Amino acid sequence: MKNPNRTSRHIFSRRASSRRGAIVVLTAIMLVVIFAFAALSVDIGYITVAQNELQSAADAAACAGIRVLGSGNSEGRALALVSAVELAEMNSPQRGEVLKTSDVTFGKWDSDNRVFTRGNNSPDAIKVVLHRSSDNGNPLGLFFARVLGGSDSADVSATAIAVAQGGDNQFRFLLDEDFIKKDISAIEDLAAQEGVDPEDLVSDNDGDWFIDLPPGVEIELPTGQVGDPGLFDANNPAFPFGKPGKPTIEEFLKYSENGGDSSKWGIDNPEVKALLDPLVGVSAADDVDVFPSYPDPDFVHVSPVFESDVSPLNPVYPEDIPTEHGVPAVNALGLRRGLLAFKIIGVGSDPDGPSGSLLPNLIIEIVDPATIDLSDVELYGGGSGGSPLTLVQ
Repeated sequence: MKNPNRTSRHIFSRRASSRRGAIVVLTAIMLVVIFAFAALSVDIGYITVAQNELQSAADAAACAGIRVLGSGNSEGRALALVSAVELAEMNSPQRGEVLKTSDVTFGKWDSDNRVFTRGNNSPDAIKVVLHRSSDNGNPLGLFFARVLGGSDSADVSATAIAVAQGGDNQFRFLLDEDFIKKDISAIEDLAAQEGVDPEDLVSDNDGDWFIDLPPGVEIELPTGQVGDPGLFDANNPAFPFGKPGKPTIEEFLKYSENGGDSSKWGIDNPEVKALLDPLVGVSAADDVDVFPSYPDPDFVHVSPVFESDVSPLNPVYPEDIPTEHGVPAVNALGLRRGLLAFKIIGVGSDPDGPSGSLLPNLIIEIVDPATIDLSDVELYGGGSGGSPLTLVQ
């Protein structure tokens, strides 16, 4: 006769062994699942870090591009393109070609609808898209995904859009005598209306730094002709004034050779004088295509008005501006009539048509100089050191 206790012990032993086997299998499965989740977490974390790094590089590239875009002409776009690609590479070392030139686009930013519209006609924004991808030959290598039967790499990208902004009172232009002088018909007509001599309108007779065009007047003035322009654009990062260790914008605006009358001009700084010939970062505004970008009634421009010619110079290569490209320059060491505060409210007539030698006129509104604090004048957005800009995406 069988021992019932022995039988029950045998059954219990088999069941316990079965449970132990099931626990071992379940533990093994759970370990695989846990390892898979851990591996996935590592790869996801790595992708996130790489994405953030790429976004920082995209932001830097967009900012670098917008700072040198200037008025958006072909020269400005070419310089912005080079700057954006260089900054992207500097901020993504050993990552291959993260930014192709085809992924740098220019256009307009609609701040109300937050929409970027691509186009090269007077752009005020730059868009860059950086990639670490198979197409670029620099995909992001993963650690564990391949072990789990997935891809051994991932494609990531980052987009940034930067828009040029400006302060309330801005410096951007140098006004040559061909822009404002006493024998321009618009000045003569205004002088007749005011009952004064035309010379008085284009001179500073009251010692407030500004020429005496009456505030509030809207007037259409010529910008000269190709080869002899009356308007010069200093919207270039090479422009030295206002940068750390350099004379301020206010010192530049107040400087003049007008007989050394320190009571009127008050600036007798040899360093200022030394930077005026050549004055780098200033080019003739003679590209007809950029004139539509100049009007902006929201901004007040404060510019020197020269009595003598501002002479364009061949590109120069300053030692403190590392570049493979020469930067534009002029000789601005000449007599000044004073300063002018104005808004550009429109492009006027083109005296001899778009194919002629004369450049389009500009319509400006004279601003009351009593509202201007020269120490608050900023460089126009997109220009050199410290110019305001906005990353919008």
